[in-house]
Amino acid sequence: MKNVMQNTNMQFHIIFSKRSIVGEFELHDDSSLTYAVDNGGFSILLGGKWALCLIADYQTGKVEGFETIVDDLSIIISDLSIPKRVEGALMFSSDEELNRGSGCHYIPFENKIYYDEKMKIMCIGDKNAKGQAVEFAKNIIAVVDDVKLVSIYLDLNEIDIEHIV
Repeated sequence: MKNVMQNTNMQFHIIFSKRSIVGEFELHDDSSLTYAVDNGGFSILLGGKWALCLIADYQTGKVEGFETIVDDLSIIISDLSIPKRVEGALMFSSDEELNRGSGCHYIPFENKIYYDEKMKIMCIGDKNAKGQAVEFAKNIIAVVDDVKLVSIYLDLNEIDIEHIV
């Protein structure tokens, strides 16, 4: 990554529309979990490490992908349920230009995840957060409170994740 910005004027917005991103999770031998897309180019690093990352299109700010390295995170086993959500787009904006190959740290997140072994749901961020939930990509739900991203839920029922948790 060329350049990492750390400003405080970062915002997330929801555009209510039919979800246009259809992909799937891939679990790799190095314990990384990815939801790859063709576009992107701008990384939104959640928390202080590089272990949690949203991928946004650098030209539009549309969040389109997700990456994590599970071994670098604290995992807390917890009962979870995915909040009621709508389909739409998750948009990111900043007062700095989004450049290809660059990114930013979005600090309100910690380097931990919640995982429900029975339901195969992972939550990043505040599992009790209130706000508007949007499924911006198949099986990825973001919760936005005002203009702040407060949590992300991953529905992992379609992959075998048991061996990394």
